[in-house]
Amino acid sequence: MTVSLPLPPHPENPRILAKAPVCAFGCVELNATGRSPAVLRNCSRESVYLSLRTLDAHSLAESGAFSVESSRALRLEPGEETTVVVAFKPREVEEYLGLLMLTLHEPGKQGNSTEETVGVSLVGYGGCAHAEVRETPEGIVVGNHGNRTLCIFAVTPSSYPFRGNLP
Repeated sequence: MTVSLPLPPHPENPRILAKAPVCAFGCVELNATGRSPAVLRNCSRESVYLSLRTLDAHSLAESGAFSVESSRALRLEPGEETTVVVAFKPREVEEYLGLLMLTLHEPGKQGNSTEETVGVSLVGYGGCAHAEVRETPEGIVVGNHGNRTLCIFAVTPSSYPFRGNLP
């Protein structure tokens, strides 16, 4: 995921631009942590000050499943880029939706300051399916030793021993 911070500000050219509007973590084992890097780049001719936080997409409260593992407050010089790490740690078997909120703080003249915020969607699934395929005298047995639903599509026996073919 890359987020660029362009100048000058115009309605058609916002100060914060998220090139990857979604950060997807896929399935992550319960109580394990999935990580995704986010590159933040200052494309302006001025220093920018950013703050980062993660929210639950439904309640808009601080997220318990998503977090920023690196600094939550940054200053980027013109042309500078940095990488922050967004983490996902599910505690239950369910879908998690969150937001990575990036707020650009700009000191203004006469003590006034402006802020602009953009949200990047975060999605992840708690738990994983663990397929086990084994041959028995009765035939092929497919088991799921995980905690998510296992789906198998388009499996056909092509010859002995059994081989699964995907379309």
